[in-house]
Amino acid sequence: MVQEAARTGLKETPSESMDQKAMIVCICLWVLNIWIAFLAL
Repeated sequence: MVQEAARTGLKETPSESMDQKAMIVCICLWVLNIWIAFLAL
């Protein structure tokens, strides 16, 4: 996404940066969920 923006000379759209943030949050929650499940054993 960032590479594409740099290549085309256009700025990254807000929706793309929001999608990236949402993806990071989901991954963090997923990892946290696994960690909590591991600790609960």
